[in-house]
Amino acid sequence: MKVMEGSEAIAEAVRLAHPSVVSAYPITPQTHIVESLAKAIARGELDAEFLTAESEHSAASMALGAAATGVRAFTATSSQGLLYMAEVVFNIAGMRLPVIDSPFALDPENPMTLGTYAEPAVYEEGRYAIEQAQRAARGVLEEAFDDFAEVTGRRYQPWFDAYRLEDAAVALVAMGTAAQTARLAIDHARDEGIPAGLLALRTFRPFPGEQIREALKHVTRVVVLDRSVSLGAGSIVANEFRAALSESAYPADVVGVVAGLGGRDVSVETLERALRAEEDTWIDLKRELVGETS
Repeated sequence: MKVMEGSEAIAEAVRLAHPSVVSAYPITPQTHIVESLAKAIARGELDAEFLTAESEHSAASMALGAAATGVRAFTATSSQGLLYMAEVVFNIAGMRLPVIDSPFALDPENPMTLGTYAEPAVYEEGRYAIEQAQRAARGVLEEAFDDFAEVTGRRYQPWFDAYRLEDAAVALVAMGTAAQTARLAIDHARDEGIPAGLLALRTFRPFPGEQIREALKHVTRVVVLDRSVSLGAGSIVANEFRAALSESAYPADVVGVVAGLGGRDVSVETLERALRAEEDTWIDLKRELVGETS
């Protein structure tokens, strides 16, 4: 076993995926990822072209162009860097890149146009095609996770992980690193006699509404932790759960809890307070800073 920093572990996983192009622009905290890949290329451990960009927009554009030629491309960013990439990310999605199994092969002898402007007469049909492809991705995800299990011997569920959820009356929903911490909060709740369980959401799109309804069919209250907020509409993930569970025969009450914005720590205590929430709220909010007393 080798112990390494998280960003170095990501770089190692990328190296094992054998990308042919790495486009890089540094931004904390992802800088160590592309630095590690640059070192791997310099040492001959990765046969790839390392492209240094002058901005995140350019780094994403390089990855787009490389993927369009049929090679595997990688780039990394974080925080505002992703926002600066937004225009290109939209293009990547609209062009349905990267394309696995049948990539576009750009050939000067057989020119083709990609990512062109779509006028109103055809735009709706283009978006419909992408929506259908997104729905079809459900089966592709399941196949990919099956292939991963066959190769590695480790099986993960494509939609979510369930922890002590079988007999739970209240379910906590979390994503990312907060889901690992949430296991401790669930254990503490169980020790106190509270029948709590965890649903750690892994896939957000396509949204696994059918699987969620089945997993939570016996739960009476669902507390959804959101580390983001749709201003004016509340908790983003919680609203997705409300919509999905509204189709259940006995829909559970869904409580949206906002916490951990801007990188603020989500502790076990934060999640224990979230589990006790009976209505939509913000946890660990310093109310005195916003002129509130309670």
